[in-house]
Amino acid sequence: MDSSSRIQWKHQRLNNGCAWTCFAILLGRWGIDIETEQLVAESIIPYLIEYSSADNSFSAGMQIQHTAVFNSIIQISGLEHIDQRFSGWASYRKKAVKLLGEGIPFMTSITNKSIPLSAYDKLRKSGGESRGHAVVIFGCDEEGFHGLDPDGGLDRSGFYQFDSVKDKVQFRITPDDLRKGLEQKPGRSYLIGWQRPAEPGQGPDMSDYLRRSRESVTVFRNRMNTFSEEINGSVHLSYEAFMERVYSMIKPITLDLFTAIETIDRKSKCQLKLSDELRKLRKMIQKHQSNFGSGNLSNISRITERICILLTQHIEGYPI
Repeated sequence: MDSSSRIQWKHQRLNNGCAWTCFAILLGRWGIDIETEQLVAESIIPYLIEYSSADNSFSAGMQIQHTAVFNSIIQISGLEHIDQRFSGWASYRKKAVKLLGEGIPFMTSITNKSIPLSAYDKLRKSGGESRGHAVVIFGCDEEGFHGLDPDGGLDRSGFYQFDSVKDKVQFRITPDDLRKGLEQKPGRSYLIGWQRPAEPGQGPDMSDYLRRSRESVTVFRNRMNTFSEEINGSVHLSYEAFMERVYSMIKPITLDLFTAIETIDRKSKCQLKLSDELRKLRKMIQKHQSNFGSGNLSNISRITERICILLTQHIEGYPI
């Protein structure tokens, strides 16, 4: 069971872009050839920010991979993206084999350590921390499942032909290793994502996502003001506490959202200014991090205010 002839490998060139690149690969089955950068630029992704009160953290841009967002992109093509979660390996494998038997490739997320490619040999040997990584599964046989990795350890600034990097990005994984890759992933989710012709009807309403983005900007402003008081006040903020705030609050906006905005070819004046301010904030934080405590963060509130004003204008400018 092999559907590789119906899809074309694509290279992940965007940070946190593995899922979106897999999504673009799957579109090839329907005769849609689109690069990830164009897919992101022409979608709602560069306008999305989400704050989770449950874990007091933000997601933005490339990190937001909801089914409704996938469908907002492909509804015009008459397609529907399905994300199905399973309670365990047995039901996951049954569905995987069924889809592949029908010639339907799918995307799934496993630990990068479990992918049998040379790019991850060093990570396996060092015992380093593994991360979830999206791949496309396109076939199976008696020995296991066949997949494509959009990353493969390749230089993200490069452009590659599949035949020249096939041994770095195409793999065969045994059922047992696939099971382990699913079970050892943070969140331990058995997720399969695939596409099919859409039923007639209205597509997803993204206005609620934009509303949440605007609300999240307000939370970001408040949290950054608190962070400014912590980092510039008399109370010493430990390196661990500093990094927790960087990963949960600053990185999603200055890297994941920034990456999505950068895909837009013809940026508005607002978007150009926003990209510049996000770049400044990221460099400011990186300098403080690299030589902890030596960076000047006294004006972080002012740059945050400029960013929040621009973010609001940017979100309001999404062409619904």
